Amino acid sequence: MPSDDARPRYAGLPEEAVAEIAALFGAKPTRAAFSEGLDDPVYEITHRGPNGNLDLTLWPALARVDAACGPHAWIIRGVQETEILPDLEVIFRFGNGGLLTAATTGQILMVTERSES
Repeated sequence: MPSDDARPRYAGLPEEAVAEIAALFGAKPTRAAFSEGLDDPVYEITHRGPNGNLDLTLWPALARVDAACGPHAWIIRGVQETEILPDLEVIFRFGNGGLLTAATTGQILMVTERSES
């Protein structure tokens, strides 16, 4: 469920966040063709930003995000929190303080923390 402040936050990556993420990018989420007939839908969002073309594949049932920008791609599993900053970006937080941001400019940033052995 979204938080009460101006930044909607969700535990994990629930389906209810998908429409808000798509709206952030001025797009409509479409069900991925490969997920037709599956019990758990997978959604695709495409955005053409001024600095790059962004493709997001959202797997709510798996708490997974696939993000691609140009020839680069990132896959995040185990999304613990999704936060939407209106008119700016979506932040997907995952284990060990890591995060992936996808901005309306079409840019992607991923930060991970090295675990101590």
